[in-house]
Amino acid sequence: MRIISGACKGRKLFVPKGLSLRPTSDHVKETLFNIIAADIPRAEVLDAFAGTGNIGIEALSRGAERVVFIEKSPAHVRVLRRNLALCELESQSEVYCGDANKILLKLHKLNRQFDIIYLDPPYRQTNMLQDMLEQLLDSALIRKTGLIIAEHAHTFTPRDMKSTWTLSDRRCLGDTTLSFYRNQLMEKRTQL
Repeated sequence: MRIISGACKGRKLFVPKGLSLRPTSDHVKETLFNIIAADIPRAEVLDAFAGTGNIGIEALSRGAERVVFIEKSPAHVRVLRRNLALCELESQSEVYCGDANKILLKLHKLNRQFDIIYLDPPYRQTNMLQDMLEQLLDSALIRKTGLIIAEHAHTFTPRDMKSTWTLSDRRCLGDTTLSFYRNQLMEKRTQL
């Protein structure tokens, strides 16, 4: 696993053998960042279910202002911190170890807002992803001009949600699907 572009281009991230995680492949990551390239500079990013930090570190390398990482596994958090140190990005990041729902609630109470929220829970936890999408789509954690991205198994299709946020793009990449949500009211304003 390596950083594809930006200030840390070419750096190989540490991924210890034996950890039960599914890092986002370079192909999926490259497709993702090609799609959101214009959204990244100076963005405040939330990387939930961060694993070793692959997505958030790529965002920082490409010019994101700050990334908040959420990861439940203490072992994964140790690797994540090691990768941030390797890329000298500790000062632009915050790392939370614990349950994503509880940490999202804490961030909400702190009035935090993000331009991009990236969700990548374990593929088999589709109910968790659906519930989290429904909670986030109209929450104050995401700016109205923001973007919510869900990485999930190609076999999962999120339910339609009653929200001003709509599925604006979907990319199927082998066993992985990336679903992109934008606020349709903001989309209409930019088209006028």
